[in-house]
Amino acid sequence: MLKDEEFHAFKRVVIGESNCFPELAQLCIISLEKPTIETISHYLASHPKLNIPDPEATARILVGSLVHFVMTQEMMHAKEIMPIKSDRLWQSYA
Repeated sequence: MLKDEEFHAFKRVVIGESNCFPELAQLCIISLEKPTIETISHYLASHPKLNIPDPEATARILVGSLVHFVMTQEMMHAKEIMPIKSDRLWQSYA
């Protein structure tokens, strides 16, 4: 989804119309966001050596960082102003 312009356009429409069509925004949350958070939360919880006290909050922080990256770099054209390579984000969590 990082470079998927159609997905970016879809998210723009969902966000832009979420006030008028909250059920559309909620469907997006149910179909896309919630399963992602649940999968990452489950992964973090199933690895006790990571010693993460709140896997769901940590999953939301991780996803939020990635969403911010895509929104600023790809959707808001920040890559011309404050570029950062995506692999730097992945390496930070390794």
